[in-house]
Amino acid sequence: MSERSRIQRNPEAPAQAVSATANASVESDGVTPTGQSIVIEASEVFSNWKHIQLTARQAFSELLQQRDEAGKPVYSREQLAAEDAFHNFVITLQSENPSLRVPEHQHRELVKYLRSDLLGLGALDLYLADTSIEDIFLDRWDTLDVIRNGEKTRIAQAPFQSDDEVFNWLQAKVFGPINKEFNRSNPSENAVLLDGSRLIAVTQPISPYTAFAIRRHRQEVFNTAEAYMSTGVAPPEFFQDLHSWVLNHRNVIMSGATGSGKTTFINAAASMIPANERILTLEDTPELQIRHPRIKPLYTYEKGARANDAGETSVPMSDLLRYALRMKPDRIVVGEVRDRETFDMLDALNTGHAGSFTTLHANSPVDALTRLQTMSSRHPARGNLDSDTLKDLIASVIDIIVQIKNLGGKRRVVAVEQVLYGPHYAERTDVLNAPGTGHIYSNLYLRTLWRWNVQAGVLEKEADFIVPDHG
Repeated sequence: MSERSRIQRNPEAPAQAVSATANASVESDGVTPTGQSIVIEASEVFSNWKHIQLTARQAFSELLQQRDEAGKPVYSREQLAAEDAFHNFVITLQSENPSLRVPEHQHRELVKYLRSDLLGLGALDLYLADTSIEDIFLDRWDTLDVIRNGEKTRIAQAPFQSDDEVFNWLQAKVFGPINKEFNRSNPSENAVLLDGSRLIAVTQPISPYTAFAIRRHRQEVFNTAEAYMSTGVAPPEFFQDLHSWVLNHRNVIMSGATGSGKTTFINAAASMIPANERILTLEDTPELQIRHPRIKPLYTYEKGARANDAGETSVPMSDLLRYALRMKPDRIVVGEVRDRETFDMLDALNTGHAGSFTTLHANSPVDALTRLQTMSSRHPARGNLDSDTLKDLIASVIDIIVQIKNLGGKRRVVAVEQVLYGPHYAERTDVLNAPGTGHIYSNLYLRTLWRWNVQAGVLEKEADFIVPDHG
């Protein structure tokens, strides 16, 4: 870290003193340490790990700086990352530095840790290699939690020794390679890791300690709705209804909290789209893994988000939606709506792109409708649309809201509501007054199709989807 950065950042208390307090709190909180497979650290294997680490880093850096007579690099990171090349690098390093030699039975471990430190994410590689870990939270250098198989677990010994070490790791391993600034002037930043995991970090002045959260890119891919159904997320009869909604081009919103399984659900639902239809997926980061023969992914772009990228123009989701419409898709799948692009999405669904899907963060179907209205109202193109007209737009284009929830590590559909737009049922007033149908606001009604039975712990069917007057 530069001297300027050190002056800006407050010195921390000795790590040893704080660690003792943290360990005591772990016991009082009753948090169970994880298994040895992800607790083990290089420093526990090699007593002189810091010396090995610093020597290897210097030698590796010198190799990358070597130039031939034409001034071109002699070695690239990609060349040195090859298994044989990296093994030879370690052997040469040990021959030139006898203090780095280890017993034969530890050699493979040494190569693994050095590869992680020099070519990977170092301190977190072992955690990211464990596919059962879903989320990683570092609230400060000595406090690391992971969510593993749905359960939160405190790591017995965090892989960092100080706040500066966390800050330097983020600079060297995460933000530096993609040319992003992370400092007091920009104290909150995000990035997508190589495995697709999403990281967001904060530092001073908005946080007393440098901290980060990593949301893992889920590894399971369900090739069919049947495979997804086998997880118990919903009963088979629900998937029969879902298949009917997909085939009949109903617009479906998947609502739920972070980590509830919305993206996995949308993968399964979109796999039901007929093979002759063309799908465009729109995302901020690549998370959707839809298995379909005609699918075209599009991604938003943030200026300077990728290393060695000279792009000058950011492409937000609202622009991406406009581009997508010009490409004439049969269906549009938006990974998630978060802001004013919601209005663009509603407009797209209202102009001949029925049968599309998106997700949003909300705690219930009613909350989902409120969020749709709030986010849509931020769009400048909303113009002179009053609140009631905006509500009518939402009611007229959204057909189904599926609420999904993480129940102790098990993801379950807990509510399914049909959105009814009053004028669409002008000839069927009995529908709007039927049991299980509630008037939310203006011309918008919700009809309960499936409801979670808390006592029985199952999703139960309440009613059938009612086709609107226009078909």
